[in-house]
Amino acid sequence: MRLENNELQRAFNNSFKLKLLSKDCTFQMVSAEQYREELIRDSFINGLNSQGIRQRLLEKDHLSLEAAYD
Repeated sequence: MRLENNELQRAFNNSFKLKLLSKDCTFQMVSAEQYREELIRDSFINGLNSQGIRQRLLEKDHLSLEAAYD
């Protein structure tokens, strides 16, 4: 049980640090559908077996889900 408490505390601390670091960021508003597409794209890329293909996709500035599949 102690390990779980430590993990929870670390996760909370990391979350708090990210909130502090991101306070000056200007995030753009996205729709639920756009966010959904980005999550599916990211999951697809993370699941690739080929490190080379994954790296090439991650190097692109703007990558849609459709372009990642192509």
